[in-house]
Amino acid sequence: MDSTSASEYDQENKSQRGPTMNSKATKGKTIITYNKRGVPIGDEATKLSTFEGLVARTMVPISYVTWKDVGEDTEEDSWRYVL
Repeated sequence: MDSTSASEYDQENKSQRGPTMNSKATKGKTIITYNKRGVPIGDEATKLSTFEGLVARTMVPISYVTWKDVGEDTEEDSWRYVL
């Protein structure tokens, strides 16, 4: 009988999530369509939202509890990267 415990087995064989990357990133700017209220719509809106999440996860440290706690410089850098 093997002396390896179940928890040791799980830790050895558990796959971990790799870094978040946008493999479908395109060069250049994407035209975003907005409705009357200024809300992005269509497939481009989904791509924008995904990209904004990617930027937030990679540029903003995880130590912040809310977006309001993020420093003005970090927030400005993130928005400049998106725009």
